[in-house]
Amino acid sequence: MPSMSDIEQAAARLRRQLPAAQLPELKLLCGLRFFSHLRSHHDAVIESYLREFTPILSDAATKSNPHEFLPDETASLEQLSELLQAQPDGVIAPGDLNTLERLVAAIKSRQALPADTTAAFRRAVVVNCLFVEYYPDLDLPPRGRLLQLYVSGSPISVSAEEDDIVVRNPVDEPDDRFLAQARDSIKAARAHVLARFGLPLGKRYRFDFAVNSSGARFTGDS
Repeated sequence: MPSMSDIEQAAARLRRQLPAAQLPELKLLCGLRFFSHLRSHHDAVIESYLREFTPILSDAATKSNPHEFLPDETASLEQLSELLQAQPDGVIAPGDLNTLERLVAAIKSRQALPADTTAAFRRAVVVNCLFVEYYPDLDLPPRGRLLQLYVSGSPISVSAEEDDIVVRNPVDEPDDRFLAQARDSIKAARAHVLARFGLPLGKRYRFDFAVNSSGARFTGDS
């Protein structure tokens, strides 16, 4: 069982991490990591931490995308809800508990792709890809997901100077490395098809990319 000194050090770390976590989902993950240390302690020990952090985590849950959570993280969210339900009256605001419970319900009922995206990719090429996220500044373990990458292409105006790349999932930054890699991949494919099949270089295309988690972000080398 963690000592009170260990718990307070973890709480101090969480206070630093919450402002640094840019995404609401990451705020929740940091909070889950902290509260996992408290389940074996009695209510008097954890009450002050619940009063301090639960409103912040509830606000993060309101802004979170259900598609961003992995199965084990969903289980941890359920355990946090159970911990909050077990608290005496007055410790946890009912609205905060309801918010976390709604998020868990939304995660369980989520769908792979929204209808408009599915329709747009009916004739797409589908490739299984491993997406890995690293957050060393938040002391979170790497998060890896095997997702389906959808890619489709269609011709655009012959007057276009370059191919058009559309990413249907959020991109962390306008110059994200994924976009650079997508452009490099298209250039390599152009060179191969030109050499093998004689496809004219002057013809331009629009390429649509999406992964089968509507909240998954394109970032880094994934």
